[in-house]
Amino acid sequence: MAINHPKAGPNSVPAYQLSGIPYVTGSTGNIETITKKQFDFPYVTRFITLVNMNGTAAHVLSASFSTEGLDGTPLTGQQNYFAIPGNSTPVTLDVRCKTIYLSTSAPSHWSLCAGLTTIDKDQFPVLTGSNGFAGVGGAAT
Repeated sequence: MAINHPKAGPNSVPAYQLSGIPYVTGSTGNIETITKKQFDFPYVTRFITLVNMNGTAAHVLSASFSTEGLDGTPLTGQQNYFAIPGNSTPVTLDVRCKTIYLSTSAPSHWSLCAGLTTIDKDQFPVLTGSNGFAGVGGAAT
């Protein structure tokens, strides 16, 4: 009889069908502008919800799945991030990842909530253009 039980991997459908384990963080108020902040989740995500609670649309919260994604600009055609204007509705992404990068255009008040699976983050690939994930930023091969 085997005593080693297999672990769920990144393509394990049942791991994404369960309710997510909560992971919550955010800013403490309108105190800082973040140029690039990396959040490494302890497990692979099932979903991510971002809320930008600033009162004006000019206070943008940008999110990307690679550090290079935040470096792009719409003018060069290399925008690999999405922008959430202030005082907008929460954005929920049904994505699986192990890292997200955030930046703000001004001192901001924001929240991040993620539902985590039981899949170890070390089993999930690094999302970068050089690994074939061209839509997240970096050089595609």
